[in-house]
Amino acid sequence: MKLGQTLCGLIVMMLAWCGSAAAAPGETGTILVYGDSNVWGWMPGTMAERYPASTRWSGRLADMPDLGRVVENGLNGRTTDLNQPPKSDNSLQNGLAGLPSALSVNAPLDVVIIALGVNDFQAANGRDAEATAAALGRLIAAVRNEEWRSFPLGTGEAPQVLVLAPSGFDAAKGGPFAEMYAGAPDKLKRLPALLKAEADRAGAEFLDLSAVVPVAHGADGLHYTPEDHERVAKAVAQKLRTMRR
Repeated sequence: MKLGQTLCGLIVMMLAWCGSAAAAPGETGTILVYGDSNVWGWMPGTMAERYPASTRWSGRLADMPDLGRVVENGLNGRTTDLNQPPKSDNSLQNGLAGLPSALSVNAPLDVVIIALGVNDFQAANGRDAEATAAALGRLIAAVRNEEWRSFPLGTGEAPQVLVLAPSGFDAAKGGPFAEMYAGAPDKLKRLPALLKAEADRAGAEFLDLSAVVPVAHGADGLHYTPEDHERVAKAVAQKLRTMRR
């Protein structure tokens, strides 16, 4: 009798969890923005000072009530799937390594925005645009992996994925990042077409930020100005609204 009651209780609990795991029809769910320093909000010309949430493009999304709950998960130096420094055991900035935890912590999720790629092109990584696009494909697959969204970790439904191609790097401005990102401008020019092809293959959504902000206008050529953040926020918000129609 007690065993039967326990099993019934467990079944009821699981059914209740499944029923609340995803947004109801017409209800807006949670958006996770998973990115690098332009999601974190690095202020160009500083030693990692941070813009307030009201300036960051992802923070601006959170101020748009129709989009629902927006969670910012930006990390300076985050790559698609590379440890930093290269070939080290330090996976802190490895986007693929950190993604499952970020997904589970914030589940249930409606949309996952992946805004990565620039840091792959640090000269020390020796990575080309094709390899970075392939790595983004692995990130999309990780979002759809059943392990992080299986009871009791998260929701049973896979969220939509929106891949953002990064803006270009203005190496002509010099500064502290010119040598670190040697060769990056040409790779970044090639990346959008490759990312779109990868997203199309995986059935993910795509937005090219280099068509919105061709190059970052910050003094270091890599990070966004407040005006850049505003333009990106508007473009991403428009894309999200289109996805939810």
